Amino acid sequence: MRQNTKALKRSRIGIPILCLSLVLAATAWGQTYRGSLTGVVTDPSGAVIPGVTVTLTDVGKNIDFRALTDNIGRYVIRALPPSTYRLKVEVSGFKTHIQDNIVLAVNQNSSIDVSMQVGATTQTIEVTGGAGLLGTQDAGTGREVQRALLNEFPLLGRGIYDLATTAPGVIGLGGPANNFISSGSRNAQADIIVDGATTTNFEQNTGIQTTMYAPSLDMVQEFKLQQANFSAEVGFSGSTIINMVTRSGTNEFHGTGW
Repeated sequence: MRQNTKALKRSRIGIPILCLSLVLAATAWGQTYRGSLTGVVTDPSGAVIPGVTVTLTDVGKNIDFRALTDNIGRYVIRALPPSTYRLKVEVSGFKTHIQDNIVLAVNQNSSIDVSMQVGATTQTIEVTGGAGLLGTQDAGTGREVQRALLNEFPLLGRGIYDLATTAPGVIGLGGPANNFISSGSRNAQADIIVDGATTTNFEQNTGIQTTMYAPSLDMVQEFKLQQANFSAEVGFSGSTIINMVTRSGTNEFHGTGW
């Protein structure tokens, strides 16, 4: 009877720990296709401004991501899904700064510094265009294909993984989707990630990975091939990563036909 009671107590403790571990593991995997935005907010003299409210809005879904600048005027917004965003920066004593058409790609970590102008918060300075964002927070290299190019790119057989051969240094060998040589790496060693989860199966005692899932061309929002210097959150492969994110809904109805 005492043994059964002890076993029951252990199970009551173990189950919550197991559930917590699964949640944390899912969260960790979910970062592999998300990006981040950081920057420094300054006044006209170049001095940093702490305590500034920074709001990044996903334009299609109308979802807000908020942050406050720290003591050195820096803000960081993490876990951002690839999308088009609108940046709003506001603090008492300065005009509200708004910047539109900020496009974050798959696993892109970029920065935007903001120089505030003295005035009332009811006054607005709006930036409607600008150069494309660069991934200034890491040294990853590779090839990125967004939806606009996916619509026009002639793919024989509409195989999404054929896009890998459009990247410099990639030679296709046929066979499985990840059976290609990238920058001299061994073939069939590339990991394929869809919406943050790996879709490859490692075959024991063979050194070969095979893909278990190939999404339809119409399902894919962005396709990114990461060849070198990708961050530690992307593991399991020392070679090349195919990182994809599927299309999701927005506040407006849309669809495709083929």
